[in-house]
Amino acid sequence: MAGLSFERPGPHPMSPEARQAAALHSSLQASRLCREDVGSNGPARTNQSPPPIRPSTSKCTLAGNASHWALTGRSFVIAAAFGLLASGCHFPLAPASALTSSPTTTFAPAPSSTPTPPPTPSPLNLLTPAIVIEPSNVPPSATPTPLDFGLPPEELVIFQPGPGSQVGSPFSISGRGGPGRLDTVHLRLLGDDGRVLAERDAYLMVYPGNAGRFVAELSYQIDRVAEEARLEVSTDHPRDGKIGHLASVKLILLSIGDPLLHPASAGPERLTIARPKKNEILRGGSVLVRGGGWTESDLPLVVELLDRSGSLIGSAEAMLQSPTLGQLGAFEVVLDYQVAAAQPGRIVVYEQAQGYSGVVHLASLDVKLEP
Repeated sequence: MAGLSFERPGPHPMSPEARQAAALHSSLQASRLCREDVGSNGPARTNQSPPPIRPSTSKCTLAGNASHWALTGRSFVIAAAFGLLASGCHFPLAPASALTSSPTTTFAPAPSSTPTPPPTPSPLNLLTPAIVIEPSNVPPSATPTPLDFGLPPEELVIFQPGPGSQVGSPFSISGRGGPGRLDTVHLRLLGDDGRVLAERDAYLMVYPGNAGRFVAELSYQIDRVAEEARLEVSTDHPRDGKIGHLASVKLILLSIGDPLLHPASAGPERLTIARPKKNEILRGGSVLVRGGGWTESDLPLVVELLDRSGSLIGSAEAMLQSPTLGQLGAFEVVLDYQVAAAQPGRIVVYEQAQGYSGVVHLASLDVKLEP
């Protein structure tokens, strides 16, 4: 074949185009190695040199390589340029191991001298719970002194209407009491100024001389829409015919509107006499009276001594010693009297009405009087 030689020539120098192509080939190989190193986060292998191009010892091979480099030199130049632009390879100045070889010191930020402002409280609304702040210097409440005697059951009870009831005209009354003179119960309705609005008698539904139930009805007339009133129920003493026991209840009288009734139940005696005892003999012209109960006003109690005809032979006032109004307390007073002969008598204690001349509650006790 023409142009080919099978002799083994000596070293043949490379042409300038071949040397340029070899340099570009080395650059492409370095770019490929850089991309591999960057992809594996390792140091770039920049210290490796491109492998040397050894001249072929065959004339056929040398001639073919020369013709190949001559034909594709320009293509290699263009490909090398695009390869470098696409690779975006940046050769590091030093290996990564060199950057991490020396220890680093981390400094914590110094605390700020400016105090942190308190959080802003949320605005108050309807769901915010109310906080009641009471003064710490609240005086201690008085402890009621216990009585050394018990209170007996109430002798005269008003079951209906109960305290604070609102009634219209007419209204029904029911209760229990006695014994009373002629087995009679007296009913009286008083206005807020003490005037009598209505009164009548009712009878105990029992055998004579015993306690029992009573039922009655009262009618009234008032000029105002409503008025505070007091209903009194009393019985007479069988011997002297004077009031032997009285109980009362506050009401609201209505001229228009619907009534509102509050029932009541039997309880202890509101005022009682503990000393002397029932039917005890009294001598010497004086007697110590002790008792207890509760009141609705701060007016003093009135304690009286009556003879066998109901005439007054001794009287005194006594304050009920209780912590506050409406609480249990005790009273004590000495009554002086004079009688010409031995006879039955009676001790009476009652609470005065406030605002007008009247009685809120009255209790009595039979005794025997001697000079």
